[in-house]
Amino acid sequence: RLGVYFEKLWQFFLTISPRFNCLGHNIPIREQGRTLGEFDLIVHDKESDEIEHWELAVKFYLGLDCIQGQRTWFGPNLHDRLDKKHHHLIQHQLALSKTPAAKTACQDKGWAIKDSRLISKGRLFYPRATTSQVPATNLARNHLVGQWWTWSDFVAYFQAPSKARFLPLDKQDWMAIRPGRNVDFIPFTQLREPEKPQQLLISVPGKRDNVIFLVADDWPAKASAHIQNNK
Repeated sequence: RLGVYFEKLWQFFLTISPRFNCLGHNIPIREQGRTLGEFDLIVHDKESDEIEHWELAVKFYLGLDCIQGQRTWFGPNLHDRLDKKHHHLIQHQLALSKTPAAKTACQDKGWAIKDSRLISKGRLFYPRATTSQVPATNLARNHLVGQWWTWSDFVAYFQAPSKARFLPLDKQDWMAIRPGRNVDFIPFTQLREPEKPQQLLISVPGKRDNVIFLVADDWPAKASAHIQNNK
């Protein structure tokens, strides 16, 4: 899971950080046998001498233009939406440290939680034809961006002979290509319509590599149906 990999990277960062010390990670909070949630990280800030609860999230969302010019952001497989995920992280995960069960668990360990922070990373993929890259509420304006293409649009653009080469990315490479991976870019003729959304790196000599999501032609219709059925 990409989220677990992301957490491991942060845990490693904290082992070498001169400022922060990780007191614990992936700590479940239970009440009467029921799990209320889990602390991703409990961190001691040596500069302020305060203890904080950090929540981690790494997400990749594809934006679909819909009614009244609004844009809805979907996970590639339509399993989650940015607005709902953000609400859950703020209203549930960050509020966990304020629950009686969490306060008791922290007191037992000698932790006085001063604050909770959300560290949310990832990339927003805009529709290929969009002219606006205005982010969703509460996202940094300098966020990482990409585009998503339907298979038909992709074929129409790249089927003519060109020097472009392509690298299909495994999910573990969505943040960055893992060290040691054998990077073999392939020509357009070796690509096939994806059964599920596929992140792809495009390399053109003399230009910066671009990352896109390649989706099946029926993906936009399925996403629109989700908007209507899951408001």
